[in-house]
Order: sequence, then structure tokens, then C-alpha cells
Amino acid sequence: MIRRALHSYRAGMIDEPIDPDDRPEWLVEQGRVDEAITILEARAGGGDWLDVERLTDLLMEDGRVEEAEAHWRAAIEAGLPRAYGGLANMLADAGRTDEAIAGWRAAVEAGEPEARVRLAALLAKAGRMDEAIGEYQMAIAAGDAAAGVRLAKVYARAGQLDEAVRAYRSAIGGEAVVSPRRRSAVREPPRELSSRLQGQHPGGATPSRDAGTTCGGALLNSGGCRGRSS
Repeated sequence: MIRRALHSYRAGMIDEPIDPDDRPEWLVEQGRVDEAITILEARAGGGDWLDVERLTDLLMEDGRVEEAEAHWRAAIEAGLPRAYGGLANMLADAGRTDEAIAGWRAAVEAGEPEARVRLAALLAKAGRMDEAIGEYQMAIAAGDAAAGVRLAKVYARAGQLDEAVRAYRSAIGGEAVVSPRRRSAVREPPRELSSRLQGQHPGGATPSRDAGTTCGGALLNSGGCRGRSS
């Protein structure tokens, strides 16, 4: 009888995760959302913004927007890194665009990583192109060369193709200061500029994504490109 009870117990627990970090997701899958939220609320005070993000994402999915906002504002009061950006993301997801823009401006003031380009992207999405261009330009001036590609896209969407080409040209020239993780974003020409770039290259081909920085720079500066030998 004891063996049968033990077998039943193990059968009921076989799918429960061993790693405590996976337990909230497992609880959600079981429909035990409140239990998952309780666990994440206890973790959220530990000083890791990722725990707050997991908690607020779950609250948002459960329609508890005010609670999610309260947790991000508490994280800001506690001085948690990236908390301003977390709040801004949550507000944007809730459709509160103007408040989200204000949130990203606060994140910029707080010096949060990539806050300015996130602000610029949201401004562009809201159709506030002049403001978006200004923020991208400040990001570039602060050393974010990859922001030049995003700026080129905004210019292209606004029909300012000459400015778009110049912005992309600058981004290619600044590739050396871009982290390896983001370098492919600099090498990849904006889709909106494909026809313009094709017109500057013999045979109408765009530069290969695998071509080096010199090749990309040559294309944009002189109209020629020597690809790497295979």
C-alpha cells in the first residue's frame, strides 16, 4: 500500500520542474496563475529587473495592468536599474503611447542603456518623425553608430532619401566602434534604400551581407565594391 501511494505521488509530481526558476511558468501552464504571481512577487524585491519583468508580463497577460504599473513604479523608487525602461515598455504595451514616450525620456535622463534609441523608435512609430530624427542624431553623436541605420530608415519613410543614404553611409563608416552583437545591423542596408543603393553599384547588385566594412564603405562612397574572394 505504501508503495502504491509512493507511486501515485511520483506520478503526480513527474512533470513538476526541478529548477525553482522554472516553477512560475509551470504553474501558469497548470492554470495556477495566482500562485505563480505570488512566487514572482517575492522574487521581485531581490533587485533583479528581470524578475520584475517576468512578474509584470504575467500581470499584463492576466489583465492586471494597474498592478503591473505599480510594481514598475516601486522598482523605480527602489533605484532598480532599467526600471524606467521597463515601465515605458509596459505603458507602450498598454497602448498608452504618450506616457510611454515620457517614460523613455525619463530612462534617457537616468542613463539607461539604449534608452535614447528606444525613445526614438517609439516616436517614429507614433509618427513624430522630427523628434525621432533628433533623438537618433543625439544617439549617434553619443557614439551609437548602429543608430545611423535606424535613422536612415526614418529618413526613408519620410521620403528623404538623400538624407537616408548619408545616414547609412555614416553608420557604415562607424562600424568599427559597434559591438559584434550589433554589427550585422549596421552592415544590413535598410530595405527602403535598396533601389537607391542598387543604382550606385555596378550591375545593380546590393553589397553582400558578408562583405566587409571596406566593401560597404566603398559602395556608398565611390560606387564600387570588391567582395571577398571565395
